[in-house]
Amino acid sequence: MSLVSNPQVVIVGDVRHNTTQSVLSSVNTPVIFNVEDFQTGIRIHSTTVNPTRFTNRSGVTKTFRFSASVIFEASPVGDRFVFFAVNGATGAVAPRFGQTSFNPMPMGRDISNISTQIELKNGEFTECFVFQDSASPLNIGSVLISLNNRCEYNEILTEIL
Repeated sequence: MSLVSNPQVVIVGDVRHNTTQSVLSSVNTPVIFNVEDFQTGIRIHSTTVNPTRFTNRSGVTKTFRFSASVIFEASPVGDRFVFFAVNGATGAVAPRFGQTSFNPMPMGRDISNISTQIELKNGEFTECFVFQDSASPLNIGSVLISLNNRCEYNEILTEIL
């Protein structure tokens, strides 16, 4: 048996969406991240090709930590969910990573923050999904930089004893 000692986190990138995105009621919707504030090392995100995906292109299995903040438009109706899924699998039995759910606040925007570790084999991808069931479309994000939807992702490096 090998023990993991001194895991290290390497910041790989930080992305955001700089405008609103419409989310239909009762539909799992991947969040678009169209601005990269920075990306180092393994390039797992593109703003032009599949801007919702974070794909492991390293050639080997790697573990990443994903942290996301999503801002929902104000609406007192329904529930909100934010989660990560691997390879687009969002069905009822598909694993959801870091899922959070909440009832909306009666006034103001609702903000959800999640963080999770996901192991991705070479070629696999993850996406941040949102879901809401207010019976009407709702926007997420804002043109204000302080209210952008964001995602930071890190590679988890381990040292085996």
